[in-house]
Amino acid sequence: MHEFDKSRRLMTKKHYDHVFAKATKVAMPGFLLLARENTQGNARLGLAIAKKQLAKAVQRNRVKRLIRESFRNTRLKNIDVIALARRNLSSMSNQEISAKLEQAWRKLNHICKE
Repeated sequence: MHEFDKSRRLMTKKHYDHVFAKATKVAMPGFLLLARENTQGNARLGLAIAKKQLAKAVQRNRVKRLIRESFRNTRLKNIDVIALARRNLSSMSNQEISAKLEQAWRKLNHICKE
């Protein structure tokens, strides 16, 4: 298993802006992943879970926890990923979200081949 320390997170606005500027998009039911290759030597994750999409903090925290755990347990290439939530994500079960994330990680690895 992998850790989720600071080296595996997008920490600053500059990091987020770099991904948003020229991102590869992977849309799945419930969320959108934006990715861009990096030179850091490992994959990094950023979360942008809007209050407008998931109104209750409990919902946002559950989704963030599931995304972080799935990311941590997945072997990704050197890419920066930003996860954005959509409204229908709150009605999905934890198992459904995890399954969709696994599909998305595979798709991202395939798209961002080196």
